[in-house]
Amino acid sequence: MDADGPDSCELWMESLLLPTTLPRWSCGGKFSNVVKWDRLADSVISQGELERLVGGQRPVPQLACQAGIELFGVRTGLVADQLHQVVAGLSQYLGVLETVGCHTAGQKAFPGVAVDTEEMEGKVAKCLAFLKELGFQCAQDKLDCSLLTEVIRDLLLSQEKLSDLPSHISCQPATSSYFHTWLEVRWTLLSLCFLLTDVTASLTPLLHIPLPCSSWLEQLLAATVLDMLGVAAKRFSSLAITHKNITTVSLFGCPCIEEMWYGLLTLCQRREVNFWSLLSSCCQESSQVEEVEPDLSFLSYSPEQQDPALQPMFLSSFLSLLYASGFEFNKPVKDAIFKSLKLTLKTFLSNMEVDCDEGKLRTFLKVLGSVFSFIGPSLDILDELWKFFSQIPRLNSSCRLKAMTLEGSTSIPASASAWLSQVQSISSLQEPSSFLMFVQLAEQSLQSWKNNNETGSTAKEPKILISRISLKLNAKKLCLLNEYGVYHLGSLMLALSSAYPDNQIPATTLLQMNQLVQHSPNSRLTTLKCCLALCLLMVESGHSIDMSGVGTAVSKQVGEVVTKFATNQSDVESKRFAQDYVKIYIETLEDITDQSVALTSDEQILLQPWLAVYLSICSVNEISTICTALNNLLTRARILLNTSPSEMMETAEQAADKSKLVKLLTQLWTIVYPAIKSLSTNLTAPTQVSSLAADFVIQSAENSSRGGQKLAKESVEEMIKYFGLNRLVTANTSAAFLGRLVHNNAVIDRVKAETGDHKLLLEVLALSCAHTVPASQNHQLVRNTWLCLAPRLGLQGNSQDREQDLSRVMMEQLMNSQYSQVLSCMARECSDIGRWKGVDVLRMYQVGGWLVQHCAHVLYTLGGPDPTFTNLIGNLLTPNESFSQTWILSGYQKQGLGKSLPDFILGLTGCSKLSSDKFIARKISEIIRIYLPRFDMANHPLLPLLSCPTLQVSEENLQAVHQLTVNVTIKMIQENRFKTPGISATCLNYFKACLVKPSGESFSLISKELLPTLLEIVTLTDDKSLKNPAISILQLIMSAASDSDGTRLMIQQKLTSFLSANLAFNSERVFQTLAVVSVMNSGLVLDLLPQIEAQVAKIETKRGSGRDPKLHKLMDNLKQTVQKN
Repeated sequence: MDADGPDSCELWMESLLLPTTLPRWSCGGKFSNVVKWDRLADSVISQGELERLVGGQRPVPQLACQAGIELFGVRTGLVADQLHQVVAGLSQYLGVLETVGCHTAGQKAFPGVAVDTEEMEGKVAKCLAFLKELGFQCAQDKLDCSLLTEVIRDLLLSQEKLSDLPSHISCQPATSSYFHTWLEVRWTLLSLCFLLTDVTASLTPLLHIPLPCSSWLEQLLAATVLDMLGVAAKRFSSLAITHKNITTVSLFGCPCIEEMWYGLLTLCQRREVNFWSLLSSCCQESSQVEEVEPDLSFLSYSPEQQDPALQPMFLSSFLSLLYASGFEFNKPVKDAIFKSLKLTLKTFLSNMEVDCDEGKLRTFLKVLGSVFSFIGPSLDILDELWKFFSQIPRLNSSCRLKAMTLEGSTSIPASASAWLSQVQSISSLQEPSSFLMFVQLAEQSLQSWKNNNETGSTAKEPKILISRISLKLNAKKLCLLNEYGVYHLGSLMLALSSAYPDNQIPATTLLQMNQLVQHSPNSRLTTLKCCLALCLLMVESGHSIDMSGVGTAVSKQVGEVVTKFATNQSDVESKRFAQDYVKIYIETLEDITDQSVALTSDEQILLQPWLAVYLSICSVNEISTICTALNNLLTRARILLNTSPSEMMETAEQAADKSKLVKLLTQLWTIVYPAIKSLSTNLTAPTQVSSLAADFVIQSAENSSRGGQKLAKESVEEMIKYFGLNRLVTANTSAAFLGRLVHNNAVIDRVKAETGDHKLLLEVLALSCAHTVPASQNHQLVRNTWLCLAPRLGLQGNSQDREQDLSRVMMEQLMNSQYSQVLSCMARECSDIGRWKGVDVLRMYQVGGWLVQHCAHVLYTLGGPDPTFTNLIGNLLTPNESFSQTWILSGYQKQGLGKSLPDFILGLTGCSKLSSDKFIARKISEIIRIYLPRFDMANHPLLPLLSCPTLQVSEENLQAVHQLTVNVTIKMIQENRFKTPGISATCLNYFKACLVKPSGESFSLISKELLPTLLEIVTLTDDKSLKNPAISILQLIMSAASDSDGTRLMIQQKLTSFLSANLAFNSERVFQTLAVVSVMNSGLVLDLLPQIEAQVAKIETKRGSGRDPKLHKLMDNLKQTVQKN
């Protein structure tokens, strides 16, 4: 047979899928990875040795293809007679390997000798395989095993304990070849003891160990566990283990160590040894150790107290490894694990009660979470944990890590929704505190019990756990909770309720917390958030928010805080608390509105009278937020009610849901609507108030159209009049209100049904347009309202000019339509000067002027009963106080009148026949008297009365206006010449400006009517403020005489009359005036000289004293002056 090829036995074994290579404990320095079951090809598990060993088969069938083993050139068969020879060779090989592996010199420990350690390790493997096979044969054939048992004793003693070997062996096991040789020998001894269990039962102990071990196998198992724990302890001490990495770092140095532990567990299970109890015993210092003289013929083991975190980490690593291997965790195994774990946990928690270390606590809890994820939850473990965490020091702890920073400290969620979201995703919470880790465990356990329960039955564990938790919470304990305690306990209750919403115990507990927690205002606020989070959770799960009365209690709690603030609004602390409470409350209300599918979770409980009280005392920003939330709630309820089936079509369940919707809407109408009516009258009311008011109107209109139950006490018409035409409601509020209404057909139809037409909506819109300038923020809103409403009413609303003033647009559309009466509403708005403040006064005059200019024919009827037009003119232009000379215009009034007074004038002069309309004539006269002295002449708004540009009115009215203006102005000059010269001077300047740019026949009219007054002022007045403008006007008139014979004749007549009236008494002044006139127009005076002489003679005759030298001298001087000019 070819020595290099496979023999017939090897081929036969391959055909049976049996291994043909010897199993080895060698990994080549590979590191452990507990999350992946990756075995080496030559390991005892991959080669099936462990499986065959515990299955009663030959452990190393590979030797069947070989005729024994070859030692020192001699082949030895698989018989007991060759045992001494094999053991001798094995001892020699082990001695060399121990020297090389343990000596600091390594292979240099044998100078001049080439040591092939790999070859020796292979020979050791063969020798050990020989022993295992021999042990199997002896046990199977019931042969004498005395020699084999002696070999076991000798090998165990010669190998020593791992702790007796140099420290680098156990500190760096993955890279130590002798460590793997030690494992190989120890595994062989374990296999032999396992195979020879019955044989060794009556023998003296194999080693000394203070543990209850009745057989060699149990003794060796315990000793091996102690050895391996020592290796684990050294690796543990070299690692920086925290709660962040304890479940990801392997405690095993290499795959061989993994397999040794796996083998130990398998052997224990096969021989019914409680591995987990043994492990716990080996981690604690034995109390049975006695001070006796050591027996060097036996190995002596003694358990030592290990680091408290070692066993938890071992559990994490080992269970992870077992889980990855597909190990079956049956109930006995789970019970054994949890029994051992419970003992460890109790010891750990008792130490934590004395000196709680948050980091260590989190680390242990992280391990428990890992254990639960692998083998499922344990009610007993959770019970032990709750005994610890239910203590007040733990509940009220901030659970902060021992560091100088805030790392790891507890952060309380800012809102109820954030809190609930945190609880619902608590399994994925990053960096939870120790208490939240307990909550994670509880939630994880509840879900596991629920998901793994048999179909159709209810797991008993959740109910037991929740009951046990509640038993630890008495009233005394709840009274002592601080903010952290409320947060911790609240999170636990929310987690329990989230897993089992039907269980009322969590809700009852939270209700007790709400009633009993009084530690601080912040604690009360946190309690409120927790209760609101429960309400939100109940809505999401389809239950009533008032489970166990929590919803009612929450609303009452907020109401008490609001009432306290309302009774003492100067208390800053009460105000802050009220703001915080209401903010959280409203945020939760919004979330409930969004989450509730059908608003059938008794949401009306959250709407109580305190809400109206708070709206009356809170800030504008708070009003906006609250109204937005209420609007969303009202809109959802309205939509749900509109989409519900009719009474004949609905089921009993749908009828019950509709009844709950009606309750909610009734509460909104009862609590919120009156508050909105009050808020709408505030000058600073935000647009959200208008939107909410509009939605109430929409709901009422839609409900009426459906024939539903009447919820509003007022009709749609009354509500629209209140919010749209009420003088206490600002224009912005009305505009926003109407802007939301006009898009709803039900409202438009309802308005027509109640009023007979749509005039009411147009009136509200007219008021909005009156107050809206193109540059205002509301312009686009009002424009869109007009564009939406106008086509529906048969009006043209498709204006493309976005900058066009909406008031002008409405006037143009309405004044010749069936809705022309709406213009009266706009006029009444302008007449109410109390509605216009500050810069809005400009808008008041602007719109008023347009109404008078363009719509006077609609608004005004001569002798008519409607006072709208007369009030508009009277209130805006001629108020009673304006007739006082002490009346002073405000800056906005003067600016508005300066721009709009021409519109008023044009409208007044064109709306009626002035010659027969005494009212219009009187108002124009009053306007002239009031405003002529109050404006600069450069841009005087009354100039169009007499100057260009000419008023676009009929010729008859134009002449009447000219005559009226001249008469009134001249009368003002005469009345104020002495008592108020300034007014007379302004009138003279006004005439002068008009004469420069005369309109029509105004020049001749002014000249004719004003000339006597001018001559009188020039002659008899010394006041230069009057005399100078009078001379200037006189010069303009005299200059015009050269161009017109009619004017010349008129002037001569006026001068003649002037001479007759004044020459006898003021001869010097008259001749001075004539001299001035001669300078202006010498020809005119030259023509008058005969008449002047005749007047002088007539005066002398009347005096009867003959010739008057003074008069003749004045006459001669005048002639000389005329001749010079």
